[in-house]
Amino acid sequence: MVIFETIMLSCFIFSLLIRIYKTFRSKTARGISPLIFFLIFAGFVSGTIFKIDGGINYQVFLYAGCTLLVLIQIIMFFYYRNKDLNNTPPYWV
Repeated sequence: MVIFETIMLSCFIFSLLIRIYKTFRSKTARGISPLIFFLIFAGFVSGTIFKIDGGINYQVFLYAGCTLLVLIQIIMFFYYRNKDLNNTPPYWV
């Protein structure tokens, strides 16, 4: 059963990398829900703590990698949201 958890985490890593790449290319925070990413972040932090508590194996690094990628996406959201707000024309234009 460990192999299935490894596959799941690998898929999360690749999908997060794609999401980060798309955010970087578009240079906008539109279409990103920070609440979802905060919930995912909390889930990966709790998964990392669970794996550390049960004994450190290679899956701890996968959980930590996913946590780091979600944190990068959250930081990118706030960075690009700030740029979006500063570059938005007034509503009367």
